[in-house]
Amino acid sequence: MQLRELLAEASGKVPTADPERCVHTRAEVASCRQCVSACPVDAWRLDDEALAIDTDRCDGCGICVAHCPERALSLAGLTAQAHPGQRDITLACERVVGEHPDWRLPCVNAVSLQQIASMYRRGLRRLSLLTAECRSCPRHDCSGLPHRLDMFNRVLSQRQMPGIELIAEQAPGREAAREAGMTEPRLTRRAFFRRMASAVAEHRWDASEADWRAVGGYLPPSCPGDLVFFAPQIDPIRCNGCDACLQICPHDVFTLEQEPAAFVISVDACTGCRLCADVCDQDALSIITGGKFEQSRIALDSATCRACGVEFHRPAHANSAPELCHICSRVNHQRNLFQVL
Repeated sequence: MQLRELLAEASGKVPTADPERCVHTRAEVASCRQCVSACPVDAWRLDDEALAIDTDRCDGCGICVAHCPERALSLAGLTAQAHPGQRDITLACERVVGEHPDWRLPCVNAVSLQQIASMYRRGLRRLSLLTAECRSCPRHDCSGLPHRLDMFNRVLSQRQMPGIELIAEQAPGREAAREAGMTEPRLTRRAFFRRMASAVAEHRWDASEADWRAVGGYLPPSCPGDLVFFAPQIDPIRCNGCDACLQICPHDVFTLEQEPAAFVISVDACTGCRLCADVCDQDALSIITGGKFEQSRIALDSATCRACGVEFHRPAHANSAPELCHICSRVNHQRNLFQVL
């Protein structure tokens, strides 16, 4: 067994969850089921009570970690990062034998969109994948690394930026290697310490909490009309100006400008977690994924509520003539609250 595999096994192969990051901690109405849907062995369970993982079912593939939009999941030993200026990286899944990749992961589909963007920012331009019978593997993920890389390259191409070349090769897996009489290479003492030194250097460049950001944050700022990874879109006719989206977003995608009054949308900070759409009780919000965005600023009409006297705002449009705030507009002010006899 290789050194990195030994370290991963010693650290544990079951993902851990950070409750502070998980969207279900922030809102009971959160609809995210990325970890549950992505798991190839149905190890994750989500109900009204809790999010839990069946440790007996989990095989430590790490695919759920890559699917989590908020990086609420982590797995010991699961890293794939480029050194600054490193243009070529070779990734291999743990079932490949007889090869010496830069990174050996439980599954290549455990590489997230944020990791791709981070490696690109550091200089990555060619990514080689070594997999063993990927199509027949139970871990096969249709929305895995090749799909993410295709989306990433489409965004780069539309902005006339160089993309990442993908070279996918099938290498002998453990079963095929055993049938062919191949064995995994044993490490000599010198090679062992060389590999340890390499591991220390690699760890130095792992993505830190300070470096992590939404995938759009690794590229130059987006402009209206650009392809984006994720972008909220507000229907100004449906929106009642309650500001729930502004208050729930963990990345300050929405900000409120006073003069002139407007919602400002920073799409490059959006992770696609959908919290804003989940808390919108007017169905005024949707999330664009891998498409063009046009809304970066929404003008607001400001007024004073004639019922309660508070100042409020609402998206400006042709039929906009706000008289009541979003709370008073739902209250029947004609009803008798009490009767004096």
